[in-house]
Amino acid sequence: MKRSGRGFILPLNAYLYALAATMALLLGLFGWATLGEIQETGERLDRLEHALAREEFLLALSDTVDRIQGIAERLARWDEVRQQLQDSTYYSYWHQHRLRKTGTLPGFILEAGLYDGNGAPLARFHGDPLPERIPFTPNPRIWRSGERLLIELSHPIPEGPHSPAGHVVLQADLLEAIRETFSFSRLDFSAIDVRDMPEHAVAVETLPGMLHLRPVRSMARQEFMEAVEQAMIRLTLLVVFLALALLAFFSLLVRRPLTRLSEFVTKLRKGELSEEDMLHSQPIAELEAIRASLQDYHLQLETARLDLDERNRELWELAHKDPLTGSWNRRAFERDWKNLRSLLDGTRMEIAFLLFDCDHFKAINDSYGHQVGDEVIRIIASRIQQVLRRGDRLYRLGGDEFATLMLECGRECAEKLAERCLQAMHEEDFSRLGIHEPVHLSIGIAISDAGSLPDLSELKRRADTAMYHAKRPGTHHICFHEPQMDEDEGMLYSSRAIHAVQRAVRHGEGVEMHYQPVFDLHEERVIYLEALARLKQDGELLMPGQFLPTVEAHRLEEEFDQAVLRAVSEDQERGRFPEGVGLSVNLSASGLLSKRVMQLLGELAGIAGGRFLVLEITETTLITRLQDATRQIRLARELGYQVALDDFGSGYSSLRYLASMPVDIIKFDISMTRRILEGGRQREMIEGIAQMIGRAGYRTVAEGIEDEQALEIIRRAGFSHGQGYLFGKPARDTLPETTVARP
Repeated sequence: MKRSGRGFILPLNAYLYALAATMALLLGLFGWATLGEIQETGERLDRLEHALAREEFLLALSDTVDRIQGIAERLARWDEVRQQLQDSTYYSYWHQHRLRKTGTLPGFILEAGLYDGNGAPLARFHGDPLPERIPFTPNPRIWRSGERLLIELSHPIPEGPHSPAGHVVLQADLLEAIRETFSFSRLDFSAIDVRDMPEHAVAVETLPGMLHLRPVRSMARQEFMEAVEQAMIRLTLLVVFLALALLAFFSLLVRRPLTRLSEFVTKLRKGELSEEDMLHSQPIAELEAIRASLQDYHLQLETARLDLDERNRELWELAHKDPLTGSWNRRAFERDWKNLRSLLDGTRMEIAFLLFDCDHFKAINDSYGHQVGDEVIRIIASRIQQVLRRGDRLYRLGGDEFATLMLECGRECAEKLAERCLQAMHEEDFSRLGIHEPVHLSIGIAISDAGSLPDLSELKRRADTAMYHAKRPGTHHICFHEPQMDEDEGMLYSSRAIHAVQRAVRHGEGVEMHYQPVFDLHEERVIYLEALARLKQDGELLMPGQFLPTVEAHRLEEEFDQAVLRAVSEDQERGRFPEGVGLSVNLSASGLLSKRVMQLLGELAGIAGGRFLVLEITETTLITRLQDATRQIRLARELGYQVALDDFGSGYSSLRYLASMPVDIIKFDISMTRRILEGGRQREMIEGIAQMIGRAGYRTVAEGIEDEQALEIIRRAGFSHGQGYLFGKPARDTLPETTVARP
């Protein structure tokens, strides 16, 4: 080592060692920083996957709780539930054979019960898991029982404005309900372990924080990260090897190339490489290989970064777009609505909310298969998107339901767009999919100005209401929401009941008539059969309590009466009724006043072959439209019908009204029959009324006779006819041999 005026002059090897040490240090720092970035990126992706899994679980939990609450609300509005609150004599039988009957409640509902207005159960059963009294807090509440999570909630049964008539209490298997309701793509649902949960009851909103929610691991991402790390290790080893080779074989002639290479590495680390630096090569092949390797590594890292950005974009789109149609999903819809409210704050602009629904899509899906159904959904989305203006987004809210929000679009603009959507669907040739029936859209539209934007749920409710009005038979497939529509009760019922009613009134499909005999107590024989409607849907029979609220809410009583009369006429033509036995049909108020219904009554009378015919009408129908109803009844009598006043005692029950009603038969409601069987003052009063009505020339029918003891009491009370399970249950087979005559 020598010393000069400029400082120490070191041997070449010393410079090479120093250079090698410097390069090793730079490469180590660069590799450490790069590895840290890769690990940080992996941690961010892990946090994102956990967040998506938690959000997916929250959505599934919310939907499932809403579904259980909807079941409780449906039970609370069930007429039979109210009957049990009024008279709980047969509650144990009803609970076992009606409420707990297979098909009444979903399988994940473990127990259900009724409580009176004071919070006491109507009855306690052995091993009953429901609470001894209500209310309970929190409501709903969740607790662990073994390896299951149970949810329990109560719902009031409305009676008056201040206090409920009682309560419905449901207990369900929460995890089983979620499994039936939701399909997870981000959350590993099978990994949820409830054993660390406390056994005391907690509120629904605290549940996610008590569970360990594990996301579904992405194998592709894990393999990619491992590949990057291995590539980095291999490249580092290669650079170290080349650096050591420099110490042994390079001479002073490589000083400049080494210096240039050092500068290249520095610029590479700082991200300051120019195009000239990228193109400039080293004079020594080995150094050029190092430079090229570093440059390729830099390009690989850049490619990896771009790939990660693309993967993040794909994850974002997966979370906000529908995979089947490419339309935006419900999450994007709610996010856009939130952004829209903030953007339009303080401004006034008309906004049109259009809700699209495919008529009878479930029938198409069931008849032609899910692949055809999916293709129909894709076609609907494509045709609507083609009609929308540039920049308008189409959202798939679920199933066959789509929606769009249109800014600066009033009633005329929305109507034109809806018409174009219907035209586009009309022009589509669905026969190429094997579908030969027309595929129609029903469109509900709600218009709002930005100065008074309602909540998203309220705007969707308005469009829902309009859309279901658009589905009514004989109406256009486009309907705007009007304030008076909100007076209709129960517009949104189960899709199964809605679909069954629509099939019945539009195509006469699924209507199955069951018949229950009415027995003449004096002649000891069946005098006529009462026709009772059932609807077939998905292989099951829907009872009147399941579909009549939908008929009434959608004002389809007249159309439904027509479907029933056609079904009874078909049974008559097929010879389902024994000779000498009459036939009774029920009519609604609007059906009684319908010209088409009267025509169908005439056609039935024409093919009945002189059979005894009865027309059953409720007293509410007669009292509210007495003058119009009397005129129609006169026409029915001319056709050969006698008229029965149905459910006497459940409505007005006024003898003053009865004297003015043009009827021949009085059918006492089952509640009146039960009061006779209970004895006491009520029996004496009802017996007196029945005898007085009988002396006035009316035939009297007692409903709900189930055993010989009840029959004997009804005979002594003076009734001329009886109806109930003792004589025969409603059945498709019209008249069992045992009910034709009694000894």
